[in-house]
Amino acid sequence: MAKPRSNQYRAARAARAAQIRAARQRAIEEAARRHPDLLETRGLGGLAIAERDDEPVPARSADTARDATSVQAPAPDGAPADPETPREDGTDPAAVRRRRPTALVVFLLLWAKLLLFRLLVFGAPMPMMVVADAASVAVLVGLVGLVAPGRATRYALWALDAVVTAFLFAATLYVAHFQAVPTYAALRSAGQADGSGAVVAVLQPRFFLYFADALVVPAVWWWGRRRGRLPARRRSAGDRAVGFSVLATAGVVVSSLVVSGQSGVRSETHLAETLGPLTYQAHALLERRSSAEQVEPGSAYDQVTALKTSRTGRVPGPEDAVGFGAMKDRNLVVVQLGAFQDFPVGRSLDGQPLTPVVDRLARSGYYFPNVFQQVGQGADSDAELVTNTSLYPVGDTATSTAYGDRQVPSLPRLLAERGYRSEAFDVDEVSSSDGKQLSSALGFDAWHRSGDLEDDVSEQRRGSDRTLYATAVERAAELHQRGVPFYFHLATAGSRHPFRVPKKHRLLELPADLEGTFVGDYLQAVHDADRALGELVEGLEDAGVHDDTMIALYGDHSGVPDDEEVVDAIRTVDPGYRRGDRFNVPLVLHVPGTTSEVVDKVGGQVDVMPTLANLLGVDLAAERFVAFGSDLLNTPTHAFGVRFSQPTGSFYNDEVWFVPDSGFDDGTARSLPDLEPTASDAHAGDYDYVLDLMELSDSYVESLPPREDSQ
Repeated sequence: MAKPRSNQYRAARAARAAQIRAARQRAIEEAARRHPDLLETRGLGGLAIAERDDEPVPARSADTARDATSVQAPAPDGAPADPETPREDGTDPAAVRRRRPTALVVFLLLWAKLLLFRLLVFGAPMPMMVVADAASVAVLVGLVGLVAPGRATRYALWALDAVVTAFLFAATLYVAHFQAVPTYAALRSAGQADGSGAVVAVLQPRFFLYFADALVVPAVWWWGRRRGRLPARRRSAGDRAVGFSVLATAGVVVSSLVVSGQSGVRSETHLAETLGPLTYQAHALLERRSSAEQVEPGSAYDQVTALKTSRTGRVPGPEDAVGFGAMKDRNLVVVQLGAFQDFPVGRSLDGQPLTPVVDRLARSGYYFPNVFQQVGQGADSDAELVTNTSLYPVGDTATSTAYGDRQVPSLPRLLAERGYRSEAFDVDEVSSSDGKQLSSALGFDAWHRSGDLEDDVSEQRRGSDRTLYATAVERAAELHQRGVPFYFHLATAGSRHPFRVPKKHRLLELPADLEGTFVGDYLQAVHDADRALGELVEGLEDAGVHDDTMIALYGDHSGVPDDEEVVDAIRTVDPGYRRGDRFNVPLVLHVPGTTSEVVDKVGGQVDVMPTLANLLGVDLAAERFVAFGSDLLNTPTHAFGVRFSQPTGSFYNDEVWFVPDSGFDDGTARSLPDLEPTASDAHAGDYDYVLDLMELSDSYVESLPPREDSQ
């Protein structure tokens, strides 16, 4: 039956086409009779037959051609054609489908997706925020309409929809993982994250709502194609250009007003919520360009020292400093424990110590339980840079990416002047692309990447901590036999997500309520990372190096999210654990032959390098070394800033943890260590202090010269 119907349909189409051609011919003859002069001067083209970009479709009934024989006089040159005038190809304008309002559809879709982003990230928005989103979409749609005129407009607008959709989806994943709204620079270097496993862990089905239009729009288009559209007057190219210009201009004006209302606001979170994710990108770009100032390297030491002294007072000199030179001319091994938080240290689970090796090292040296992460977007690579240089990270870009081509003053360079051999070991495959660059920037003599090491944990796609430690022990024994003091920095990954501990190493017996959970897997990974660390200590002892070596341990960044389910599970191990404790990382300085000392001083990763330099007998003041952190053994009072993982302007001091909103006045202060809300009025000076300190750090890094081998 299908074939006869198909033939009948083709016959009907041919009949309708014949009717249309006849109507067209009658129209031409009528026009020639009424305006012979026009026909002589302009030919048939002078009939001003309407031209459209839309594809013609057959009329649904013979009635659609009823007006084809009624043709008005042709319009003068430049005048719009009568919408009822037949087309030159003989098709009936009444059968032409209305041009779909692509610009309006894309505008509404993008506006809806921005609203979805707000709901997923911030919650219900204020009315002005919705207006700000509409303005940002208006700018984009208007500019695309102007840049891609004619038929290209439709395709360019759908391409815009695809690009913005992909950006919002990636940004939502980024927020779920880092708890920070990304800028264009952050997304560009997002490969510094913990890997695809960490991304999958935060992926939620509702995030795919961004792609709902990929199903809805084609369905609506197909339905409309089946039903047809009423005829409509086609707008000229000039009219469309004016419309897009007005749209873009209105969007720019509204966006400018919204941005101007946020003058002086430093909190990225507040700016992203108020401006919207699209306008926030433009704001970040302008801020980055306008703030790229430099400071004269020769005067940087004096400026930083004056600023720090105004807040903390004068620190004691080497002759009065606690611990100065305690490990002078001794070896130094620094272990960066990946995603290792402080709460497992010193705790047990059903009688099983979670970190027995870390606990043992802390019993002979210094343990700092109130140290907090300061890493930026670079995560582990930022931690390595901060602890070796006492500089603040850039924030929304991995510092190794932003300034990996510079010659950065660092602990390896200071120790090289004292005859040390410095080597870096990186077990993490994710950051290996920047590892060599970072190693060179910091002045390490050698860099061992994961690809150079035998991998016995292949399912994690990175070398194991055990293999890394074995390689380091072998190198330590070689240098010790040659009488060369050494500094090793080992960046490990055993306790990082996705917590895939091989079965033979899963020795922690978990209770039923933790088995197979996120927190249970994390504790298993931490316990195994601690056991692997024990193999490093035993190896140094067997090589006869341990007694002449200071071992420093620090966590690079948090390992678990801050949601209620995770917090409740952690409280089975640490009843006092609170939201916000995720930023607390351990710092242990094992000094052989000393007794245990718990230092309650609040500190950050920026303080690690000055504290190590003090114990190694390196006088940073005599070296005029520009350190933005402080020696935690000799600093009377302290305050330091945090960025990226918290809004810029966040800080810790001896009494509180402060997080701003739009500024200091509407920020929140919590007492340390219990994190209870408290008054912030007395700490306004520290807010200004840490902002000045971080700005000075940025200017200083910007002024550092490029390395010769990077040019």
